[in-house]
Amino acid sequence: MNLDRFMNRSRREDHVTTWWFRRLTEEDGQDLIEYALLASVLSVGGILSIHAVLGGVMPWLDRIIAAFRSL
Repeated sequence: MNLDRFMNRSRREDHVTTWWFRRLTEEDGQDLIEYALLASVLSVGGILSIHAVLGGVMPWLDRIIAAFRSL
């Protein structure tokens, strides 16, 4: 049994539907965008974590340097 006839679809409509489905599911440039987003999120996270660590470590290092200077 031919389902296209049963559903009143022409071959052209089927071709357009197939083309749109292929177009929507293509992943050509998608990987590059995902890697760029991942790299940007990781770099921003790295910068923020360095600032957070330095904010907590710098006073401690200043005390150590002051202790060595007093010797």
